[in-house]
Formats: sequence, C-alpha cells, structure tokens
Amino acid sequence: MSFARALGWSIWIVALLGLAFLLLSKAVEAGTYSVPNSMSDGGKWDTYTALVDELDERGDFVEIRVRNCTSACTVFLLAKKMCTDPETRYHFHGPSARWTWATFIAFGIPWPDDGLSDEKHAWAVNRMADVYNSRVPGLGDWFKERAAHRFGLGVVTVRGAELNRVFLIPLCGEKP
Repeated sequence: MSFARALGWSIWIVALLGLAFLLLSKAVEAGTYSVPNSMSDGGKWDTYTALVDELDERGDFVEIRVRNCTSACTVFLLAKKMCTDPETRYHFHGPSARWTWATFIAFGIPWPDDGLSDEKHAWAVNRMADVYNSRVPGLGDWFKERAAHRFGLGVVTVRGAELNRVFLIPLCGEKP
C-alpha cells in the first residue's frame, strides 16, 4: 500500500472516530436539569431562553420542582422535555420596566427614568407571547390576556397542576 493511500485511510479513520466521539459525547451530556432555587426568582428573559435552548440542544430533561417560579423562570416551561411539580406556583407578569409606582415605594426602589414606551411594551409583550406559543400552544395567548399588563406585585399566579390541566404541561412523576 502506498504512503498516500495509507494517509487517506488514516484521515478517514480519524474523521470517523472523531464523529463517533462527538455523537457519544452528546449522548453522555444529556441528563436531567433540575431548576435551582437560585433561578426561581427570574431574571433576564433572553438569558433564560438561551439556557433552555442549550438544554434542548443537549437533550436534557428539565424538572421544575421549585416552590415558586417567577418571571423569566417561567421560560423553563418551554423546554422540549420537561415536567413540573403540581404544587409549583408560577408567577407571570408583563415586561418589568413598567412596574407600578406602588412596587417601587414598597421595596424602596428608585423610580426608573427609562420605562418602556407603549410601542416598545407592545412589541415586548408580543415577542414573549410568540415565544410561549411556539412551545406551549395557547400559553402565549393566555399570557397576553391575563398577565402581560400586570407588573410588580400584580403578578398572575397559577400552579403547575392548573398548567397541566389547561395546557397539558407534564407533571413530574407521571408516565408519558
């Protein structure tokens, strides 16, 4: 066998081994992600959607078993493979730059100078609703009707069991 031919076979073997390693490493990476309490208070919407996309890409199963899941934490409901505890309380609200003055007074937070304009607020609400609807049909429509215009202390709270009944969100411990 010539050197060139041996080199060609070696390249193919290395490429196949690399592909096999990549596929196996993806399979090994998939696991269960339990939403930590540190993320249950929410945060930036885009941060949470990026995390859920990463978990979905790895094939992870997401368990939402925290007592309360507030604000951007609700994005975990959008994971492709997930379940919720029936007693978890989900707290939905509209874009937070429009918190009420009562919230700011209650928590001693300075009033923001740069609240969302009505146009930007409508855009943000529609974007959030579209993302919710993209994975859980009807959840975005419910969000727009019930929670999108609630802010600060005026959140809409719903339990995991109710999300299961209305939107067929899987409950942890149930057989699929």
